[in-house]
Amino acid sequence: MPNYNYCCFECHPDGQEAVDVVCSIASRVANIPKCECGRDMQQNFSGGNVMIIGSEYKKPLHSDSLGIQPDQVAEHRRMFPNIEIDKENRPVFHNMPEHQDYMDKCGIVKHKQKTKPSGKVIATLKTNS
Repeated sequence: MPNYNYCCFECHPDGQEAVDVVCSIASRVANIPKCECGRDMQQNFSGGNVMIIGSEYKKPLHSDSLGIQPDQVAEHRRMFPNIEIDKENRPVFHNMPEHQDYMDKCGIVKHKQKTKPSGKVIATLKTNS
């Protein structure tokens, strides 16, 4: 049976306090756990090959969104000697704390991703009729 990972992103925006649920695909909706705050938890998708095991990434994360200019590499190495830069000038992270510390020191705030509710129309095309 599949293993689903859930988290309450309102109480734990970093996704670190997760709960695993093993159930069939058909019973997944009926088995969504509730947080201590009373909200339904949301499925914790980490995306592609970035799957988080504890706080370690399954594979190193090469961050396109945090890539730097070639003339910034020397400054980056001075400020973050433990964070490697790949050949495309992207920082490489091996775990969530390292990644979060980097973003904190750079003053970057990651906002919760908005997801559209399933089965609801969220926008319509206006027609001239």
